Amino acid sequence: MKYLFCYDITSPKRLVKMMKLMESHGIRVQKSLFCCDAGKLEVEDLISSIKCVIDKKKDRVTLYPICEKCFSKIITKGSETTFTFPSYYII
Repeated sequence: MKYLFCYDITSPKRLVKMMKLMESHGIRVQKSLFCCDAGKLEVEDLISSIKCVIDKKKDRVTLYPICEKCFSKIITKGSETTFTFPSYYII
């Protein structure tokens, strides 16, 4: 399933940690918006990692699940970025 992760982090240090964490799991859509293609366990692990990075009183992370049908209807205008995920991952 596809997920959009967006975040608002108040500390520059935590912001960099969050950015690196998200870059390792998804494709950057905007500065603080990432699209991830992940299974349930991977998302749970990512959420656990996010909890270790953020300050729950000051920061906010929102996760939006997107079904395949809705994902296929995404429209981008302007400097377009293709949302294609590799069919395999090199670990």
